Amino acid sequence: MSQRAKGAGPINIDVVGRNFDDPTKFNQPHKYLTAKDFIMSYLVKELPPVATISGHFRLNGGAAFVPFMTIERGTIVNEVRITARGTSQVNSPDLAEIMIGGGAVPASTSLEAGVRDFTVTAFDSSILLNTPKTYTARARDLKGVLSSQPNDKWAIGVKAYHGKGNVEGETITEAWVRANLTKHGAFNQHMSEVTATPGADDYILYLAPVAWGLRVFEFLGSDQTNPESATRIKVRTDAEIANGILQQDATEYFVIRSLGKGLGGGSPYTFKIGTIG
Repeated sequence: MSQRAKGAGPINIDVVGRNFDDPTKFNQPHKYLTAKDFIMSYLVKELPPVATISGHFRLNGGAAFVPFMTIERGTIVNEVRITARGTSQVNSPDLAEIMIGGGAVPASTSLEAGVRDFTVTAFDSSILLNTPKTYTARARDLKGVLSSQPNDKWAIGVKAYHGKGNVEGETITEAWVRANLTKHGAFNQHMSEVTATPGADDYILYLAPVAWGLRVFEFLGSDQTNPESATRIKVRTDAEIANGILQQDATEYFVIRSLGKGLGGGSPYTFKIGTIG
């Protein structure tokens, strides 16, 4: 910048460039003529309120509330507790209302003027067996501006089974599966591979819900599944048995079985799990 001449008058600056309210547009006059105007406008800028939500439930007749999570199919949800919080942001209007969606009561709580931070607890006892639910929270300020709408929910799941055994057809029963096979660690997810150490007369087996689709054992890119092994069987979860669910109402599984027995010669043997074709 060149040095001003001694005794020169004030400098006039034509402020043209980026528009702070619409930063993708250039070569527009700023609405802020001074740095002070710009800073003060953002110091007092009104922002929407903020809402948060967390959900807890009682399961299978228990007394303790636990956070929402994926629960085993057949679990009884006895009661839901929702905690929703609304907060006014700095230089923004006070809260007027906190709303909870999804069926919890109260669905709306009106607040006195001057409330800037408030927490509401709501409950829901209208829970159906095996019916996951989602709850939302939203805050409204005195000018009618709404917060975002966060949610909390739970899911219901089942797990795949895997292992070994000398079983075929009708000898594959629910009791045998539950006593001899291992559950996958994750709910609602196919396994990528199965490792077992079968005896001389044992097959390797993998069971997954029919709704997930039929899978096959693969080795070196070829199908190694017994073509007659896509047996179907209904297997109850621990929660279904505990809560008196009949086997006829349980999750139905495909049973896939290795082509041969005794794979690995007494050492661990691994199959990749792929799709048909």
